[in-house]
Amino acid sequence: MEKILLSVLNMSLTASYLIVFIMFLRLPLKRAPKVISYLLWGFVAFRLICPFAFESTFSFMPANITSVSHDFVSQQNLQINNGSIGNPAVTRIFFSSSVDASVNSVPLYIQIGSYIWILGIIAMVIYSIVSFLTIKRHLQSAEYIECNIYETTNLRTPFVLGVFRPRIYIPAGLMKEEKRYIICHEETHIHRFDHIIKPFAFLVLSIHWFNPLVWIAFVLMSNDMELSCDEKVIKVMGEDIKKAYSASLLSFALGKRILNGSPLAFGEGHIKARIKNILDYKTPALWVIVVTIVCFVVLGIGLLSDPKQEVSVLDEQIIPEELQFVRTDSITPTGSQKNEIGGGTQGLSSTEDSTSHEIIHFLNEEIRVIVSLSGDDAQLAEDVIMNYMIKSAAWPGIDLQTLDECYLLRVTYSDGTITDYYAYLLNGNAVMQMGMNGRYSRIDNDLYENLVKLVQNSTETDESLVRPINITENAERSNLDVYITNAVYTANTMHYNNGDLASEAHTVLKIVENDNMVTVYVMVLYLEFKYSDNGFSESGGSHMPVAITFEKNDFGGYTLREYWMPQDGSQYTSSIKQKFPSDIYNDALDTQKYIITHIQSCYERAIEYYKCDVVEEIGGLIETIASSPAHMSNPQAYIQEHKTEYRKLIYYGNHTLRYCFALFEQGGQTGLEGQIMASACRDILGKAEDIVPLANTGQDWYEAFRESAIDLKQQYGDAYLKKNQPGCWLLMQMLDITVN
Repeated sequence: MEKILLSVLNMSLTASYLIVFIMFLRLPLKRAPKVISYLLWGFVAFRLICPFAFESTFSFMPANITSVSHDFVSQQNLQINNGSIGNPAVTRIFFSSSVDASVNSVPLYIQIGSYIWILGIIAMVIYSIVSFLTIKRHLQSAEYIECNIYETTNLRTPFVLGVFRPRIYIPAGLMKEEKRYIICHEETHIHRFDHIIKPFAFLVLSIHWFNPLVWIAFVLMSNDMELSCDEKVIKVMGEDIKKAYSASLLSFALGKRILNGSPLAFGEGHIKARIKNILDYKTPALWVIVVTIVCFVVLGIGLLSDPKQEVSVLDEQIIPEELQFVRTDSITPTGSQKNEIGGGTQGLSSTEDSTSHEIIHFLNEEIRVIVSLSGDDAQLAEDVIMNYMIKSAAWPGIDLQTLDECYLLRVTYSDGTITDYYAYLLNGNAVMQMGMNGRYSRIDNDLYENLVKLVQNSTETDESLVRPINITENAERSNLDVYITNAVYTANTMHYNNGDLASEAHTVLKIVENDNMVTVYVMVLYLEFKYSDNGFSESGGSHMPVAITFEKNDFGGYTLREYWMPQDGSQYTSSIKQKFPSDIYNDALDTQKYIITHIQSCYERAIEYYKCDVVEEIGGLIETIASSPAHMSNPQAYIQEHKTEYRKLIYYGNHTLRYCFALFEQGGQTGLEGQIMASACRDILGKAEDIVPLANTGQDWYEAFRESAIDLKQQYGDAYLKKNQPGCWLLMQMLDITVN
């Protein structure tokens, strides 16, 4: 019921714009036949009962009418309860089972609103029935005259009553001539099916009873209905009856009326406006009628259609709604944020009742391996920590980034609290430091050696305990780029430990060198993945602009000196503006500019690592998107209904392109799935390769794209295509087309 209410709210919101539009439009239409104004209200009725409309470039409807999303119900319960401000550009992301539970619940005020809405509809229906029965009781003494015409003495105004067998009731004592045009007026109502239209309009009003503009529209529609009938009578019987007709209406206005508030009856109201319209009425010239009809058709197209637009789900916030955002890093006195984790830092929520342990091995500022501990190994970790805790002497901690090698022992407690202990050798002695800024104490050398052997043995004997970090030095990458990747892993793995594969993607915005110091301003995406029987999924990560400062060493390498991240909340923008050069400030704020490419890169690495065959999943995603809403004709409506599935199609990048290109090559993709595939291909290809205008079907789009790709290959060659049109290059490789 809540979803039905939200659909009604959306229709009411759209129709409200149309009502206001028609109210202003009626002003210049004063001289036009009133039947035009009457028919315009049919457009409002369409918008009030139909949740969809066809698209047209001639639409008069605004493209940005705010709508109430069906996701609104779930989004209201998606709350952050971690003591930090969740900024999607600079925060940590992870899946939580508690989020799913809250998303499926419906806010209390939505439920209450639904009940109030239903009660309002019931009240309107009861009022209509009671009014109808009251009128029927007053008309029991009516006398049959002829056909469907009845006369009664306790009636002062004529009207039509009934839907399936409408009857005309007129007051007794009318003159013969007066009776003739009064009956003509009421018969016009019946011939135009007004006796059905008005009850239907009242039913629509009952559904949208909460919208005052709909009430106004109902009143104005009823008024236009009567005025257009008056004009019809004058047109049929001649303009010489205008004075007598007006006099009759005036006499009805002075007489005492019975209750006729039922929507199934037509009381002759708005007497003053009707008399004025009758006296001013003149039969319109032929050209006026033609112009009016043309204007009506144009208005029909403009008011019944939605603006044609290229709305992509990718224009919205990229970070999916199902993700929560958390921040665990601390802020240094200078205002920048570094990768620091101290004791008691709140981290990932744990669904287990026991404490978990991990060892992260750092070697030359790179993460070499992560080992999960259990059983005797976990007990060894507890023994090392206890040996550290019982020491009475402690000294200020050192800068851990100056160490060649250290072991991070991470403990995650059942309440989600994470505490980090760093074990390393200092002047030949084994020591442990709590957090990056904590104090260190001596620990037994034997315990430290057992910890080192534990990591070595785990790496050699049980690869399932080891989580590799995807640090691949590619010959095509620069030396600095490799160090950037290592810095990203070093900084982020200290914060995220919920996945079994880490991956990163980055775009360098600017490099500033000062003597032997190099600062790289870069947009970074860090993602961790988990694998299950259903495939892999994101388990944590962040996307933000960072400033990484290195110091050049004598061996042509770089030593990490600072990994700067923006501040949270209201300080986010100002901290970037203060840290980043002015010429890349806007690029640093525009995270959406890089997110798709970055996510596709990380997903590609996950597919390679897990050796996933995503063909079947891509087919399932397309099928799911095309499944609902079945009553809609616009492909974008299906995409909006399945945003998560559509985003995943885009994230699969070239895999989705290969799948879609293969189906298009088989031909016949002229239906909804073809349009969805074409939309996904266009979003993956991006604006640079969107070289084909809109087509009627997905198959038509592909045929045009294929032809354009072949032309580009023949004109510019393979090297150009591979560098500037990678989507076209991919298609040419699939088709194995050579230049003639």
